[in-house]
Amino acid sequence: EEQIRDELSKALGLIDEARMEYNKAMARVDAEQGGGSSEAKPAKSAVLFEDHQNVHEEKDFFHWLKIGLAVSLPLVITLVIALIVAVIGHLNGFF
Repeated sequence: EEQIRDELSKALGLIDEARMEYNKAMARVDAEQGGGSSEAKPAKSAVLFEDHQNVHEEKDFFHWLKIGLAVSLPLVITLVIALIVAVIGHLNGFF
């Protein structure tokens, strides 16, 4: 457990360093792009943990239909198998 904690701390440190390097590089890119233009450009936010794009995007009916099917499919398969076993068991006199 101690080794896992040490490795996790090292990995988190590496991720933190990479995030800081990325933010520095993006600041340099923004400075280079904004240096020759008189127009105000929107500032990009720094990467903190995750980049949540399309969070507020509206989903259509078929998107939610596919999600509902994917979530309920294991239950439907289990019920069908249980029904088949019950019918076969009843026909063979087990139940």
